[in-house]
Amino acid sequence: MSTGGAATPVERCHRFWFRQIPPHVYAVLRIAFGVLCLLDLLGATPISMFWDLNGIAPLPGGGTWGFRSWVVASGFAPVAAWVVFTGTLLAYLCMTLGIGGQAAVFASLLANVWQTAWNVLPLSASHQALTAVLFSLVWADCGQVLTVSPTRNAATPPQPQSIAPLRVLQYQVCLIYFSSGVSKFSNELWRDGSAIYYAMSHNVVQRFPVDVLPLPLQGVATLTTYGTLAFELAFPLLVAWRRTRIVTLIAGVGLHLGAWVTLEVGPFSWVMIATYIAFLPPERLATLVDEVWQRKAARYRPSTPSQGL
Repeated sequence: MSTGGAATPVERCHRFWFRQIPPHVYAVLRIAFGVLCLLDLLGATPISMFWDLNGIAPLPGGGTWGFRSWVVASGFAPVAAWVVFTGTLLAYLCMTLGIGGQAAVFASLLANVWQTAWNVLPLSASHQALTAVLFSLVWADCGQVLTVSPTRNAATPPQPQSIAPLRVLQYQVCLIYFSSGVSKFSNELWRDGSAIYYAMSHNVVQRFPVDVLPLPLQGVATLTTYGTLAFELAFPLLVAWRRTRIVTLIAGVGLHLGAWVTLEVGPFSWVMIATYIAFLPPERLATLVDEVWQRKAARYRPSTPSQGL
């Protein structure tokens, strides 16, 4: 390590990837994405339709190493549907509540990937984003704070964690945006500015039934198309620069809320907004969480009656 003066490139790289941060950001991410995993799971219901291999599911073939074929042939499809769904539900619940520590997070990742192999038909891009987030969280201890687990000793202060899993998640988010922007740019409708117009006029994805957009909204749709394309392509650079980071995140929240209000995009908007937690200063977030948690604990702490003389 350097004894004085400016840090060397190696020291700066080591600090960027491996410096210690409070574990609160991982706990907040665990709770936020535990809730979103539950919403994604409940979106794939009813169980008889999307989990029973006799329902709306890909042909058993040899998928999942032939396990689905065996389930259908043995007649256990209805029972297996409930077992897989219930197991996935329990994994997500335990992760959200902080029960089981990292085992619950790892089980949630396995359940998330298994759902993709079980029946991919009801899944959307939000499920892929959830997989990326869960993969990042398995490398950090997400259950030190904000947990109902009885195994956590309240007298033991939270131990700092490496920032490396948070960096992995940040790069995952940047890759999602940039790859989406490149994919959109290869489409002629995005290059000529008409993609949002056609999406809002399509009766499958539009949230409100409109045959033809009014003329003023057509211009807004064109500006939104180019704005979305520019935002996704520039997101990695804008969020990496500290001076533009907050403005970029605020713009992203507005973009995703606008998409959720006007289009049927499922939970994808909320998943991407939740990933912005990874770009918040970990130390400030830890201070805020501690203040809120202590204020809540003080509210429910029984008061000690004053002793008279």
